[in-house]
Amino acid sequence: MKQDTKLTDLILTIDNVLPKQHCEKMIEQFEKEKEQWEEKRTVGYKFDQLNINKTPGWEPIVEYLTDVSIKAFDQYFNHINYRDPPKIQALEEIRIKKYENEERYFDYHVDVADYNSARRYLVGFIYLDDNEEGKTVFPDFDIEISPVAGRMLIFPPLWMYPHAGMPPKDKPKYIIGTYAHYV
Repeated sequence: MKQDTKLTDLILTIDNVLPKQHCEKMIEQFEKEKEQWEEKRTVGYKFDQLNINKTPGWEPIVEYLTDVSIKAFDQYFNHINYRDPPKIQALEEIRIKKYENEERYFDYHVDVADYNSARRYLVGFIYLDDNEEGKTVFPDFDIEISPVAGRMLIFPPLWMYPHAGMPPKDKPKYIIGTYAHYV
């Protein structure tokens, strides 16, 4: 990495990692699996999710998304000019999340907060739909990332990168999430 790299340089978006029609098909398939959704409701977040690694019929999509994610993580390392990045040997199970309306959000947080999450070293979010609202925000850096179908957001999951998933207003927001893991 260059010596003059700033923390904000490690937040990267890559457009078109997925074609829009693939995003639409994944949303359609996700909506057919409602009985498999997990409702995630606490003080800090409200959304529905599906762990597609554990859902029958999603195996080809998991394989495809794994390949897409690894290629995007490699592109990230090239972008930041990281000479000897950790070899990606594992990805966390892939989850699709749905934030349905103004009530669905994910408060200001970091993605490595305890021993169990400490093996994460990169976040990978892929937006499945265009949405004027529902941005991913990094308030400490005054950065807002708009959801655009096929756009991937990559950044370190550590304490220096607190972020929030803002609630959508006019229509649901769909996002795929995974993490590169140390093994």
